[in-house]
Amino acid sequence: GGSSRRFFICPIARRYSPEIVRIARAYESKAMVKVVYCDLLVKPGELAQHHREFLPKLTFLHDPARKLAKGYSVQVVPTAIVVDPSGKAAYSGRIDNAYGEDFKWRKPTEFDLRNAIDAVLAGRAPAKPKTKAIGCAL
Repeated sequence: GGSSRRFFICPIARRYSPEIVRIARAYESKAMVKVVYCDLLVKPGELAQHHREFLPKLTFLHDPARKLAKGYSVQVVPTAIVVDPSGKAAYSGRIDNAYGEDFKWRKPTEFDLRNAIDAVLAGRAPAKPKTKAIGCAL
């Protein structure tokens, strides 16, 4: 029946859940980390269950109309956005380079999201303000 349906979470976004939690914990005293869900069909209970299972203790928003996603020109999930104190997107793109164009997971060597957060916290523009996010199309 419909109640047993598992709503779709992009497998790449799901794979990044532990890293998102690590980033949130690393920066919790310095920056607010929020997870935004853009699924159009998800029911609030399903969303809450997924959040408890994969991203506990993080602030999350449900954006079924995709207003935030559209406002930041998000095309795929997961996409990381770092917003500077003025509210401008200082960084948009991948979390790191674990996934390449081939959609295969490898040990990351470039930590774009962490670097961007560090730069913004230091009052600088990120060295790479935009990278290509790899994931599932919205």
